[in-house]
Order: sequence, then structure tokens, then C-alpha cells
Amino acid sequence: MQQPEDPQPPAGWDEWLEASVTQLRQRSLFRTLRPTVPGLSAVEAAMSQADIDAFVADRPPASASLPSLVDARDLRTIKLFSLNDYLGLSTHPAVRQAAADAALQCGNGPRSSALVGGYTSWHRDLEAALADLKGTQDCLLFPTGFAANLAVASALCRGGNIVLLSDELNHASIVDGARLGRRDGAKLLVFRHNDLSHLEELLQSECPPGWRVAVLTDSLFSMDGDFADLRGLAELRRRHGFLLVVDDAHATLVCGDRGGGAAEMLGVSDQVDLHVGTLSKAFGCLGGFVACSQQWKDFLVNTGRTQVFSTALPVPVAAAALAAVRVAAAEPWRRQHVWRLAARLGGALGVPVTSPIVPLVIGPEQETVDISMSLLQQGFHVPAIRPPTVPRGTSRLRAERQWRRHVNAQGADVDRVGWLFNALAYGAMLVLRHGLRQGQPGLALAAGTQPLFAALLAALVSHRRWGRGFYTTWREPLALASLLHLQWSVRLLAINSSDNIMLVFKDGGHPLFLLGMLALNNALVWFLLALFYSPSAVPITAMILSAGALSSLATTQPMCGRALEAPGVVQPLSELYSMLTLAHFTAMHPGTADLLASQSRTPEQQCIVISNWMNLAGGILFPLALMWQQGPVPTASPTWQLVSMLRALAAGQAAPQLLAAVRAGACGAVASGMLRRSLAAMVEPTAFPPADRDSFHYAVLQAPLMKEETGGSLPRFLLPYVARLGGMGGLRAPDRGEQAYQAALTAAREAQPFALLVGSGGTEQLILDLAHKHHREFCKAKHALAGELPREIYAEQACGEGATVPPVLLVAHPFANSLPSALEALARLQQDGYRGRIVYLPSAAPGAADDAWASLQESLKGVRVWHQLHRSRIGLVGQPSSWLVASTPSAAAVASSWGPSLVDIDMQELLGGLWGTGSFKKGQVEAVVQDMLAGGAPHTHSEAEGEQEGCPACGAPAVEAEPAAKVYLSLRSLVDQHGLSCISVRCFDVVTAKETTGCYSLSRLLDEQVVAGCEGDVCSALGMLWGQAMTGQVPWMANIAQVDPPNGVVKLAHCTIARSLLTSHEATTHFESGLGVALKGKVPPGAVTLLRIGGKGLDQLWLEEGYVLEEQEAEGTWSPNLCRTQVRVSLLGGRPVVDGLLQRPLGNHVVMLRGHHKALLSSYFSQFGPGFAKAS
Repeated sequence: MQQPEDPQPPAGWDEWLEASVTQLRQRSLFRTLRPTVPGLSAVEAAMSQADIDAFVADRPPASASLPSLVDARDLRTIKLFSLNDYLGLSTHPAVRQAAADAALQCGNGPRSSALVGGYTSWHRDLEAALADLKGTQDCLLFPTGFAANLAVASALCRGGNIVLLSDELNHASIVDGARLGRRDGAKLLVFRHNDLSHLEELLQSECPPGWRVAVLTDSLFSMDGDFADLRGLAELRRRHGFLLVVDDAHATLVCGDRGGGAAEMLGVSDQVDLHVGTLSKAFGCLGGFVACSQQWKDFLVNTGRTQVFSTALPVPVAAAALAAVRVAAAEPWRRQHVWRLAARLGGALGVPVTSPIVPLVIGPEQETVDISMSLLQQGFHVPAIRPPTVPRGTSRLRAERQWRRHVNAQGADVDRVGWLFNALAYGAMLVLRHGLRQGQPGLALAAGTQPLFAALLAALVSHRRWGRGFYTTWREPLALASLLHLQWSVRLLAINSSDNIMLVFKDGGHPLFLLGMLALNNALVWFLLALFYSPSAVPITAMILSAGALSSLATTQPMCGRALEAPGVVQPLSELYSMLTLAHFTAMHPGTADLLASQSRTPEQQCIVISNWMNLAGGILFPLALMWQQGPVPTASPTWQLVSMLRALAAGQAAPQLLAAVRAGACGAVASGMLRRSLAAMVEPTAFPPADRDSFHYAVLQAPLMKEETGGSLPRFLLPYVARLGGMGGLRAPDRGEQAYQAALTAAREAQPFALLVGSGGTEQLILDLAHKHHREFCKAKHALAGELPREIYAEQACGEGATVPPVLLVAHPFANSLPSALEALARLQQDGYRGRIVYLPSAAPGAADDAWASLQESLKGVRVWHQLHRSRIGLVGQPSSWLVASTPSAAAVASSWGPSLVDIDMQELLGGLWGTGSFKKGQVEAVVQDMLAGGAPHTHSEAEGEQEGCPACGAPAVEAEPAAKVYLSLRSLVDQHGLSCISVRCFDVVTAKETTGCYSLSRLLDEQVVAGCEGDVCSALGMLWGQAMTGQVPWMANIAQVDPPNGVVKLAHCTIARSLLTSHEATTHFESGLGVALKGKVPPGAVTLLRIGGKGLDQLWLEEGYVLEEQEAEGTWSPNLCRTQVRVSLLGGRPVVDGLLQRPLGNHVVMLRGHHKALLSSYFSQFGPGFAKAS
């Protein structure tokens, strides 16, 4: 059927439209809609790489249509730092359920305006809840917040004789509403941003006597992140009698003790006449409202045109917003968490943070866009805000506070967010460079906006895993360049940019020469410390760059010692160098600043102490690093002997030569202690380099005869496969043999999947060689990251007896004997103990063989999880409980079968942190207590529960929150200190010693994306860690407390469930002891997966699917004689599954995950987990 042609516009419109669009492009005001696929999480979306590339190149979107999330296998996950869903309520289970229930009941209606028939009980209940939140008599809903501001401004201007005064940075909805009012005869005046003196001047000079006056302002300004001076406005209102209208869009639910907004936070709610708000920010919904008196509501119902002549909010939206209000009231910890994370971001970037909106002003428009696009390529959407939204010269990056999943995630995400901080700071560095281009010192230019130098420094040193692998990806040239750029810029700040920089080095005693030497040394030592953590991942080019920089200044090195001893030189350098060195050292080794201060040293003396220590460390590590790049270090070399002494010192053994050398230097006993602590940290086994979840390495293998026939290029039948693999994030090695080896090495170092596209037959030996090379490099990196220098790193069995081997993926196709070659090669690899699988792709055409390509995507995910598990550390606080007779495998069994390493932590580390000399500050404890008691009354249980016979907690006092809060703070500290992905604590030792428990602490850690369990059950800890890595779901470890075999139902019970899994909860006590703080909550009905890892070799898996039953709170189903949170699950397998559980149990705990994941987990277990060895 022929499509109708577009109607032709009247004469002249074509030219006007084309000229208008061209003008928008020329003024950099042209924008394009960029569709994404929404993620299951509120802070994620998905885009194809083609769409991302089009976005970066400022081209229209590449995709004609977008798949659903379920089908979005070829899309990249993007972390969204651009949303306004501050509390994460848009995807809260209660909010989603409320919307779904309302939609099922009445569809998407009613479809008319509120006055005509669109006003329902849901709308009335929502208005009442919002009025209560704002402390007003009533409230009126609007379709959007924009519509609410338009209605208010236009309604105020009825009758004339009115002056509207508006802050110059007010939102566009206020501006447009005021402009509409001016058309109705209002006098519109704009006062300078937050300038109350200017406002009062206008009130006194520009407002005619007898005229009505209204002041319109945002409470929290969305582009600058600053608050209006509401207290000052309230005082002016008292003196001048104007109407105060406050748009509290960004502050509602985020500010104030109850979430009432900025006015509540500042104690002036009763001085605000009209509270305008939106449901599209922290509520996670859509709509607007005006909270006001009953009389104002009556007036707006009849005069607010955007409400009178617009369809009312759909009932599902109103129901969801009402649920959001209730969740925010029940879970104030969400609001508190936002502010804690805001403070963390401010500390990381070195910028003042007073709200959930964090702008980083860059300045030049194009550089801001470049930085934003660079972040997008790395998977972070941090939008560039440009004119006309902000004034020219103040373009900025704007990050909202979606941090609940981003910042608290473990493993790769933590390091990627750490890189985000660094990338933002590198953007700040561009401003310094811009200032130098203009002939101005960059620091002086930046001082007029915000401390960008401090921002860069803070970002470079603040991330807690800075020293453990920052230079372990392809981004290290950027990081090293920015660091060296920083040092050179610092030197340039003190001199005119037109001077010849080499003049600085002619006089060895010149302060600037000393600064340059110390700064360069500082940069090199930081680099080398990072190298020591991950030596096999640093490129040789970066090493050459460092060596060359040092060599270029070597001729003047003797002058440095004399200059350092000159008393007149230290003073002009002390402030800068102390900041550079002490900030890094304090961040990397907490307590260093206190250690130095306790010696009563001046800042100048501190500078000398640290510089001597860093010179010593650099002198040892630099030759070691150079030799490492050439291959194994000879055991007879002086470098090897130095390393042996370092490791002995770190282990607490005697190292007389080294200690004597240290004490003989200028650094003395203080530096000796610092060196000892630092070296101990360096050789401690640590995590692997971060995995890039969005890419993988692969090589295309061809037999020599086929290469000759094709002239070395790829045959045509392989080109579609290569193109589609590239679209999935595949990084292909060039077709030369050595480059394929390099791809294998890189994948092993970066802990990424490695695949081989078997181009033809005759490649069997190539496959074996590459697999062995990949294995050896993985083992080399593993030993190096454990602080070891194994001489046998190039031997065939580098990882040792019984070690696991990284999985290898073979990709086969129907041409040139690819599949037969893959089958033969994999058979030999499996004989040698390698994990791996063949993925057969019958076609590479778009839309063809989707199941096969989905299988490849699933296998890639499995390999990523395999590497993630092998980078994980499970901390066991105290010995496992004595009753766990089947759940405490050895560390060797855990490492060989699943990969994580076990870290034994003495219980005294926990108890000492609670009541020892390092107890926590009062404010910290109070904040945790407030969070702990949110959502439920601080009591043991209800009276009805207590009346039941045999309740062990009946008559117990109210929960003792403070001791439990200290347990959380101490456990959180242990997680950070030991770099743990998972922690399990023997709670009954805490009960015995301190009469409290760790139930609340473990629940909160789970909400912070730290896998947490109790009593040292290693099997459950493994299951939780694996389940979360595979599914992204928050796990719950629970007892199987009761079973109902005829109905195929099991009852789970435990006190340590994450609050994010509950629709409601209350703070109660631990079941068995009646002490501490535990959670009694309600789990919403829905699909779940139960799993349990067990067996002597951890090679057995119990895995079943089911549904949480709704009647869990029904009469008689909750028992006071079980752990507090109780859930009944109906298993899909029915009675046979329950009978099998009773006959062949693997232990007393199971792990529950939301959703059905049996197929996914079973596939991993058999292909890459212990099930592989069992099948073999």
C-alpha cells in the first residue's frame, strides 16, 4: 500500500523552518531524542553500541526499533546519573505493585478532567497524604509540576494590580507562568539569584501601594544544586506582607525530618503560602500538586486552567504515588542514605555538596560535551548541561544521586565508579589547561568557580581501592597522563606561562627545581605502588614513559639532596608538597596523619619525613618494575634479595639489613613504621583487576592453507560473524599469530572472557597453544596480585596442583570444518582439566539463529561471573558455629571448586572495634540508630504474639539499638579494611560478649550490595555470592524451619533479610536470645528461586523454583518460636521435591533469590562450576 505524502506547508514555511533548524544547530542548541531500553533497576538503561556511537558523533539514533529488556541481549547497560529518582522509589516493589493492582482494577482511566468525572478516591487519598506531608490543610493535583506552576501564576494574576517577583534562576515553568501573568496585566520583576537585598530593594521601590505582591522561587535550584534562602524570605514576608510561593520539586521527600522539603528542613513551612511540587522527582512517578489552605484549593480548582482543562492523572499513577509517599515515610533511611552518599561524592570530587544535585562546572562548552561523551562510552550517562540552560562559560556535568546500586556495588562496578570520579576530575583538569592557554595561571582561574585542583587530587586518591589496580585496564595512559599533567601544571602556576620552563632547572637550589623533582618523584612512586599491586597489567609503554621522565632529570639529581637540606627552601614548598603527599598517604593508609601528628612535627617536617620514605620506596620498586617487564627476576639479583627482605618485614620477621638502612636515614622510626605498614598492605592477597562487563577478547583462527588462499584476509563467510561479535562488545585481535597471543594475555590480566572463533579446520594446535597461554598468564597475574614473584611463572603448571583453570569459549560455524576442529580441540582441553564449551552459530544474519547467539551471550556472562568469583574474598569473623557440621568446607576446597578465597578474621577485631579505643563517634552511632528503627516501632513483638505460649522474648525490654548500631559500623569497617565481597559473622559470640547481635547489620549490608550471612556458613555464603553475581538479585539466607510435604510447601525463617526485599517491616529482637535488633518483615508474593551448595567437594547443588504465598501473615502462620521474618514458599516440583529435601539434604540453610533462575544457574554449574568436573 502506497504511503500518503506529507502535506505541503503554506508558502514561506519551508524556508522559515529550515532556517530555524539551521540556526539552532549553529548556536549549539539542537538536541535529538535518544531512545533507551529501561532496565529492571531504576538506575540503569540499555543502548546499542551503534546508538551510543551515534550519540557521541551527534548523529540521529541508529536503531529503527528497540527490543524489550528481555530480548535486549546485544545492548550495553548504561548507569544513569541523570535521573531525578532520588530515593529509588520508581522500582520499589510496593510502588510497582500498587500501580499494577490499580491498573488491573480500573485500567488506565478515568479519562476525563477532575471536575468532569476524573476525580477518584485514589486522587483524594493522595491529596490528603501530600497535605499531611507538607503540613497544610489540603492539596490539589495537576497533570505535571509544570502545569501546577502555570496554573498558580495565571490564577494569581486574575483581577490585575499584582506584582510578581521571580528569582533569575527559577525553573522554566515558573518563568513561563510569570510571563503568562504579565499578559494579564501583572508587573513582572526579576531579582538576582538568592540576593535578598536586591529583592527588598524592588519591594520598596517597584511595588505600587495597594497592589498585591507575590514572590516566586524554587527551593532547590536544579542546575546549581543550591537552596533558596527560605528563612530570609520568610522574614521579608513578615515585614512586607507578600504571598510566598515555593516550588519544592527537588527537595520534597529528600529534605526535612519527614521529607516535607526544604521549608520543613529550614523550619519555615508555616510561612509558605503555596507549596508547589512534582511527583516526577523523588516520588518516582508523574504529576504535580499544590499544597495549600482549603480556600486556596477551592480557588485553584475553579481557576487553574491547566487543571480544569486537562485529563486527571490515571489511577495507576495516583496509586503508585500514594504508595511512594507511604514507603518514604516507612523507610526514612532512604533519605538519610542520599545525604550520606552526597557527602561521599563531595569528598571524592573536592566540591561542596549541599543537596542531591552535584554540578561540576567545567566551563568551555565543547570540552564539557567531550567529557560527557567519554563517560557515555564507558557506560555512565552524566549529562552535559550547556547554554541556554546555564550561562555561557559555566557548562557543567550534572550528576543526580542514584547511588544506592552504583556506589555500593562490589567488584567491577566499584572500580568503574571509582574511574568515574577520576574521569570527572580529569575534566576539571581541562579547565586548568584552558586557563594556561589564556595566559593565566590555571589555579587562579579555577579559584573563581570551585577548587578544581583539590577536586582532581581528591578524586585521584580518595577511592579506597586506588592502589589495588587502578592502572589495570586500557585507561592507564589517561590516568598517568592526567597525573603527570597535574604535576607540570602545579609548577606552571608559580611562574609566567611565557617563561622558558628549562630555566627552572639551571639552579639546583631554586625552589621550583625542587618542586619539580619532588612532584615528578611523587607521580612515579604513586605509579609504582599501583604497579606493585598489579604488575602484569601495566603496559610497557607506560613504563618507558616513566623511565624516560626520570632519566631526563637524572643529571641534576645530586642537587636535590643539598636543596632538601637547605632551611630556606622547605617553607615555600611545604604547603603544596604536604598536600600532594600527605593527602595520598592518608587516603591509602588511614591513621597516617594521626601518627605523624603524634610526633609533634610541623608540616615542613612531615613533608621531609614522607619525601624520604617515598624516595626509599621508589628506589627499591623502580628497578624491580623495569626488570619485571623483561621476564622472571633472577633469584640471585640484588632486586630479588630486596623483595625477600620486604616480604619478611611485612610478615613480621626480622630483616636487620633493611631495618638498619631505614633507621639510618632521615626518616627515623616514624618512617620505619609507615614503611612496615605499607609493605604489609602491598603483599596482602587482594582482588583481581576489575572486569569490563561490556566487552570480551577473541581471536579468529585460520589454518595456514586457508590464509594462503585468502591472502591473509578473512574469508567472506567469516565477515558477518566478526561484525556481529563486534556488536556484542567483542574486541578482535589482529590476524597475526602474535597478536592472538596478546589477546589471550590481555583477557587473562583483565579478567575478561576469552573466545576463539574457529575459522577453519586444521587449527587444533593453535587452540591448545592459546588456551595454555591464557592459563599461564592468568596464573601469573594471580600470584603477582598475591604479592608473590614465582620463578615458575612460565612453567606448564603455573597455578599449582588442583587449581581451577579459566574457561575457554570456542565459537564454531557451519563452514570450512570449523565444528570438527572445535570438537577435537575441546576434547583434548577437557582431558587436560580445562573448563570450556563450544557455541555453535549456524548463521550470523540479523535475526537468524537468535537462540544460538543468546547462548553465546549467556556463556560470556558465565565466564565473567567465573572471574568475579575468583576475585572475591569471603571474610569469616570468628570460628564457624559448632552446629554447622556440614557447612564449613576448607579454604582449599572453596578456592579450587568455586574460586573465592576465605579470609579468617579474629572475633577480637570486631569486638575491639565496638568498645575498644577506636570506638565510633556519637553522631555515627545516632545516624545508624535512626536508620535502624525506621519503618517499625522499637519493640520486641506485638501483644498478640507475646500471648502465645513459649515465646522466648515475651516480656523482654525494647530493643537496644545503640550496641547493634556499633556492630554494623564495625562490620562495615571490616568489609572495607579487608576488601571483602562477602562477610559471615558468628553472632552468638557477639551475644555472649556484648549482649547484642548482628542481625540488623547483616540486613543493612545486603541492602548495600555486600553479601552478608551469619554463623560462618561458608556454603550459604558461596550460594549468596554466586546467586547475586548471576542474577543481580539481593540474596537471603534462611533456615528451612518447617515443611508441608503434601502441599509441596517449605517455610523459611531468618532475622537478616534485606529491607529492599520487604514491603513492610519492624525492628524487633533476635529470636533465640531476645537481644539485639532483628527485622520482622513481609515478603511480597512472587516468583523465587531456592538454592543450596553442598557436598564434600562443594560439587552438589540443590536448586528449585517456587512462589511466595500471600497468606504468610494470615492467622496462625507466623510463629513466635521461629526467626522473625517468615516466608512460605510453594515449590513447583511439589511433594517429590520436599521429600527429596528431607531424604538428601545439603545443610540447614538455603538461599532465596527473587525470580525464576533455575535454567541460568544450572547452565553455569554444569559448564563452569563444580558440575563440570563432576560430569567429566
